Amino acid sequence: MSNANKIAFLLGSGISIHAGMPTTSNITARILSGEAVTYHSDGTYYLDDLSIDLASNDNVWRIVLLLKRIQIEIDSYYWYDHHHTTNYEEIYYVCSQIHDSIFGEYDNPIVESFIDKLTPYANQLTKPRPNSIVEWNFERLISEALNYIRDVVWRLLLKEPGNLGYLNCITDACLDPQIQKVDLYTLNHDTILESALFQRRIDSNIGFGNFVNDVRYWDSLLHEKDESKVCLLKLHGSINWFRFQPNQFTHAPIATGIPKSWDIWDTYNPTGERQYPEGGRPEFLAGTFNKMLSYTNGIYADLFCLFRRNLRNIDTLIVCGYSFGDKGINSQVVDWMYLSEKKQMIIVHKEPDRLLEQSRGVIRNNWEEWSRQNRVPIVRKWVEDCTWNEIKANITFIQND
Repeated sequence: MSNANKIAFLLGSGISIHAGMPTTSNITARILSGEAVTYHSDGTYYLDDLSIDLASNDNVWRIVLLLKRIQIEIDSYYWYDHHHTTNYEEIYYVCSQIHDSIFGEYDNPIVESFIDKLTPYANQLTKPRPNSIVEWNFERLISEALNYIRDVVWRLLLKEPGNLGYLNCITDACLDPQIQKVDLYTLNHDTILESALFQRRIDSNIGFGNFVNDVRYWDSLLHEKDESKVCLLKLHGSINWFRFQPNQFTHAPIATGIPKSWDIWDTYNPTGERQYPEGGRPEFLAGTFNKMLSYTNGIYADLFCLFRRNLRNIDTLIVCGYSFGDKGINSQVVDWMYLSEKKQMIIVHKEPDRLLEQSRGVIRNNWEEWSRQNRVPIVRKWVEDCTWNEIKANITFIQND
């Protein structure tokens, strides 16, 4: 199959906003408020318990105060940038660096001075309180902070979407007989895209096998022999992926599975034995620059390898809802653009100047040259207002037919 018959979409959180998914600022506000978030007996954090106030909610009270203290440090770092607003991804990134240093996961001498600075405040937060039922220390506090952020994120993203016809500019591409292959690379944790494909009855290879005792397991080999027209790679994981003990259907020290129902504590492995999801929370990436470290591990190493390999086999990449904020993803896009002058990146964005301003340096620094070569055509619309035909009109191999 010629590259000319293949296209790919690179999708970010912007494609989910019209479906009612929370924005980054919405999620950040909820995390920093601790409003109606409670610690459950299963070791995870739940939403919408309005009967409890923050001051009496021991776990959440301690964590929120720590996160607000870290927010102050991040705000101070960006004081010169009047357009910057600290978000939960940046807070998670700082927490992950502290956690990895404390637990010896990654050596980072510079972080130690920040930990020393934060320790007196953390010591105040770990003091016993009248309603405390566990003993707190800095290690527990920072670990629970990471768990808390992840749990609030994925539970906020559980919202059921309505009609997803606004994504027809993507699904119509998958149904277009003139296109022989469509790769969908998404950085979203929600399941909006899968739902949109399901509503249009579009089959896709997502890298998970058939259900075995109501759980589908990740198998990277499914992409090696893939003949599906549509391939979906969720590069940052998903709110419906969970980690289980390995079994005969996996080729890794951990099994990543998608249970058929949300009753994740009631699943059975392929031999019929009861199994439980590790940690009780889904498998997805949070943070900023720490994500690049994960691209070398486990399922993310598989996904990133497939992304890099598959991207090289297409000449047209369509970017929707992605603000070019992930350095690891950006580096792959730039490498791909320099493979050949035939490579084109179509941007779907109503305000491309603002998009370019928000993009990281490697994209901004190359944009002028790509524009001069007419390799970054722009569809000046939001995804919900855009049609496949408007995107298709910019694809070089179709124009040349």
